[in-house]
Amino acid sequence: MNQSLESEAIEAGGSMKRQCSLSLDIISSLPDSLLCHILSFLPTRDSVATSVLSSRWRPLWTLVQVLHLDQRELCRTPDQPFSYAEIVSRILILRNTVPNPTPIRKLRICWHKNCLPLLVDTWICATFWHGVQELDLTICTSYRLLQLPHSLFFCTSLVVLKLKGVFLLNPPSEIQGLSSLRILKLQCVRFANRNSLFTLLAACPVLQDFFLKVHDEDLTNLDKNAGKFNIVVLIPTLKNLHLRVVCSSYKLQINTPALECFHFKGNLDEVVLENLPNLVKSVLVVEIGLRSLNGISFTDYLKRGWDFLGRLYNVNYMELCIVSAEVGASYGFDHSLTLYH
Repeated sequence: MNQSLESEAIEAGGSMKRQCSLSLDIISSLPDSLLCHILSFLPTRDSVATSVLSSRWRPLWTLVQVLHLDQRELCRTPDQPFSYAEIVSRILILRNTVPNPTPIRKLRICWHKNCLPLLVDTWICATFWHGVQELDLTICTSYRLLQLPHSLFFCTSLVVLKLKGVFLLNPPSEIQGLSSLRILKLQCVRFANRNSLFTLLAACPVLQDFFLKVHDEDLTNLDKNAGKFNIVVLIPTLKNLHLRVVCSSYKLQINTPALECFHFKGNLDEVVLENLPNLVKSVLVVEIGLRSLNGISFTDYLKRGWDFLGRLYNVNYMELCIVSAEVGASYGFDHSLTLYH
């Protein structure tokens, strides 16, 4: 009797363990598409790590269409046996060894030190053949600029392009392939000539969001006798424009009839604003400093500011900051920050 009860108890316990195990692993019964969607929100390092869970999970990370390849995530410890370049190359090779490899839709590469430009070029070009839609590149290298492959400028599938770091932006004059690009973000990239930006923007007929951060250091490749750097934004579909301009000499021209939100931070030089009937919000941080004045009188600079504001007369909301820096001592007033709503 006791043995019978003991056997039943053991059997019941085993059944409960099996049920518990099944309930705990119910996620493994989800379809591949849903599991891959979940994995796409994880850093690639963690996504690859799920391959050790079971044979069910082993191939799933290779089907994920999003790759976040951040050196700080993939190389967390200084004593690990493989370099960032070796890890990324291995990941890309393993993805292509499976039958009918899944195309990469979103690729993010952050290489902060010991960058090898040739490898970056190879990785980027490999994604264009598979219809990449989002490309986010942050590259830091001290010994030479990274030339973007020409195939990038003819990638019709690209919807989002974000570039940060030592890229030399030198688009071909016949560029016309960025027909699907809707979001463009450029931070601290180098420009090959004064019209490099204009050439790029002219090839983006459906662009809706544009962010630009540019410093004098980003213009060192320009011919000093060729005139001012051109920030010419003539895009009928653009809705959001963010400009951070820290340049001593530039020309800004904006003609964007669909623009709704305009953020500007920096010093004012030669500015032309026109055709902004749908603009409803502007956030402006105008800097006044000795570099901002750039040889003109303080009075003329203030007039330039008023002319700038006058073109934004139809906005529903305006936030204005006027920041005075080293010019304050020269003109007899304290450093200040004035904010208007």
